[in-house]
Amino acid sequence: MSVRLLAVAAVLAALASACSPAAQSDPVSEAGHTHDDVHDLPASEAPTLEVEVSPDPVSGVNLHLVTERFTWAPESASGPHVPGEGHAHVYVDGRKVARVYTPWFHLDGLQLGSHELRVDLTANDHAVYAADGEPVADTVLVEVPEPGEGHGDHSHGGDAAHDGTGMEVSLMVVEDPVGGWNVFVDTAGFVFAPERASGAHVPGEGHGHLYVDGQKVARLYGAAYHLESLEPGSREIRVALYGNDHLPYVVDGTPVDAIATVEVEGTPTQIDQTIELRADVETPERVEIALGTVVELIVAGDVSDQVHLHGYEVLVPISPEEPARLVFTADVPGVFELELERSGTLLAQVVVSD
Repeated sequence: MSVRLLAVAAVLAALASACSPAAQSDPVSEAGHTHDDVHDLPASEAPTLEVEVSPDPVSGVNLHLVTERFTWAPESASGPHVPGEGHAHVYVDGRKVARVYTPWFHLDGLQLGSHELRVDLTANDHAVYAADGEPVADTVLVEVPEPGEGHGDHSHGGDAAHDGTGMEVSLMVVEDPVGGWNVFVDTAGFVFAPERASGAHVPGEGHGHLYVDGQKVARLYGAAYHLESLEPGSREIRVALYGNDHLPYVVDGTPVDAIATVEVEGTPTQIDQTIELRADVETPERVEIALGTVVELIVAGDVSDQVHLHGYEVLVPISPEEPARLVFTADVPGVFELELERSGTLLAQVVVSD
């Protein structure tokens, strides 16, 4: 196992919510399933792993997991061991933050400072692969500097989009036997191009955005993704296709996307504060929220658009018949803009503080 040092571009701490579902995982178990077992092989036969990490020009870091003698098998995750098959587990400072099903992964929400990022190569049954007793793993030290030190910026505002004619996307969400939910995406007329994420537009290629109840939770670099947890109740899972430059693919103004609804057992989180706003305000409002509060923003108005809470990356449709309902945990302090996505109209400044 190697340890390397990498300095990355700034990552806005406000985007930490994008990784919040994963942050609930225990570093050594999933839903009571221990990871103590090891599949030890001779070094000449064992899989190999090297982690390449690069700063994303817009936010976070991109992981490229380079393997040999290994097959990614998300469809068999949490199933019986098949030699040479499996997935990966990603840890930040010793805490498991993600189960990875594809060779590329976008990691967002890193706080400022130095972090140890470790990736373990694991079998379908979550046991770690080893080569002559040494875990098949790689570790990189990542330094996240202050905002403004070279971090990228982009906006989804206005009507800018790419022609998605001929593209199709379908979605299947299934509960994982060990824990969480597995999202499987099938596309036509579209190619995932993670190596060019946040770069120049190339027609027909890009990545996906994964939303839960309108809140963006991940950038998809492949056809499979693991959601570590979902809030109890009826949850809407949505995947939309985007170009390398983060502009959406649309057909006649309609996003190229797919939606699935899943029912999650349990008791939903209680809302601490409900705030009602209008989409036709003349002057943007100022909304103050206490840090740690679970907030419900309801935005009503005679418009057909999307309401976007920047920083927390909550994006929810609004229409004259259906107000936008944005639910999030105010766990990152700061001042965040709430706007109509397509028109760019600023509705409010959301202030989160102690």
